Amino acid sequence: MNLNNYISELIEANQGWVSFASFMHEALYHPQLGYYASGLQKFGPGGDFITAPELSRFFGMTVGRQVKQVLDVVEGNVLELGAGSGKLCRDILSSLESQGRLPDRYLILEPSESLAHRQRELLSELSPQLFERIHWLRELPEQFEGVIIANEVFDALPVHILKFDNGETFERGVCRSSEGFSWSDRKLSKEMEALAPEPPSANSYITEFCPAAFGLMNDLASVLSSGAMLIFDYGYEADSYYHPDRVSGTLMCYHRHQADTFPLLEPGEKDITAHVNFSLLAHAATDAGLDLIGYCNQAQFLVNAGITTLLEEIDPSDSAQYYPAVSAVQKLLSSDAMGSVFKAMCVSRQVDLTMIGFTDGDRRYRL
Repeated sequence: MNLNNYISELIEANQGWVSFASFMHEALYHPQLGYYASGLQKFGPGGDFITAPELSRFFGMTVGRQVKQVLDVVEGNVLELGAGSGKLCRDILSSLESQGRLPDRYLILEPSESLAHRQRELLSELSPQLFERIHWLRELPEQFEGVIIANEVFDALPVHILKFDNGETFERGVCRSSEGFSWSDRKLSKEMEALAPEPPSANSYITEFCPAAFGLMNDLASVLSSGAMLIFDYGYEADSYYHPDRVSGTLMCYHRHQADTFPLLEPGEKDITAHVNFSLLAHAATDAGLDLIGYCNQAQFLVNAGITTLLEEIDPSDSAQYYPAVSAVQKLLSSDAMGSVFKAMCVSRQVDLTMIGFTDGDRRYRL
């Protein structure tokens, strides 16, 4: 069976309609047919999109400086959610080794077997004393102390689509038509109505809503006994998320570095993502009992945590190494690339620290 047929049967079994969140979940995470089950390369120049760890090793090395500061206080381990290609793990461990602060264990929670296999291949090239610290998990541990890292995790969670139209709220779902999968709006269910945000001021507005982010944050808060969670993702605060110019939402698809806004076409063949509403995410964290201790754009975090200091360690006369490194770091920091739309957030439990990554430019007041 192919994924189109599977989703069609799912729609038929649910009286001809499923939420977009259900559609997105199957398109991305069906264990045999979904996008992340495919063995094809997802990350980097040969994949569908580039993440910060793929762009430059200095991203992970800089994050490692922030991780070290927390581990000096908590003396725990590191847990990375969805490790992608494994490069972020590699660079954080290398950074911690150079700082003399290696954790006993670096845990990777990875639901995709194909990605876990690729991660093992890349990370097996590390020295034995680093590789032996890495352990793969299929579910969260019951209790954890240390640093949790979520790099581009929340943007990949399945989202519901809400349509606000002249005072009424609908949920936009998916049905079958003669042309394939099509959009279909329904009145909001009582359950969703209790969770959904207040409609923006615009008379007609389409936006995404991610209850799964609340669930994941609650789960993470329940296992984090002491330590901090570092979240890196692209998104906005609520006032920007619901800006009048953003009346069609933020949903995007990526395939071979080409973006489109047609998630119902070719499910399983491309990535589907939505920007993170950091205001709602911050409220979810504090409601779960965590402390919000930092929020800024990615460029500010990286500069605060010392990325330029790391860059200065490269000999400028070694042009083959220096200029590509400078170019990649510029993309991480540029407001026209990753520096502005990507944000860094830190929440914690029982950690009393002024985090080095948030010393300047903290924007918690915007949330």
